[in-house]
Amino acid sequence: DITCTGCFSGPPTCSSSTTPPTTSTLTSTSTTVTTRLPKPQLGLLISGGVDDPATILSSVEVFIPSSNVSCSLPSLPLGRRYHTMDGPYVCGGGGAASDCLQFSSGTWTSLSTTAH
Repeated sequence: DITCTGCFSGPPTCSSSTTPPTTSTLTSTSTTVTTRLPKPQLGLLISGGVDDPATILSSVEVFIPSSNVSCSLPSLPLGRRYHTMDGPYVCGGGGAASDCLQFSSGTWTSLSTTAH
């Protein structure tokens, strides 16, 4: 069996295990396992928003339309609404309007301060 873990925060981690047969003679057994990772799929990165007039969200997820699957990513440091996104970059918006963040290696990192 092959088990893969990971949620778009980097390459999936895959492992497999095999047990060579047990014999009573002195022989050497070698097992080679080839793992083919699934083809990358296009997804939508969804972040922030508002769930009622008083709550600005910091949640982030990836939605893959072809499989109707979503996957949570680490939350933004502060909630945002009305922000812009371009790939792994999030800038401005309500709640933390003066900075830009980049998602890399499973974490959000501050990049700069925007002009008002």
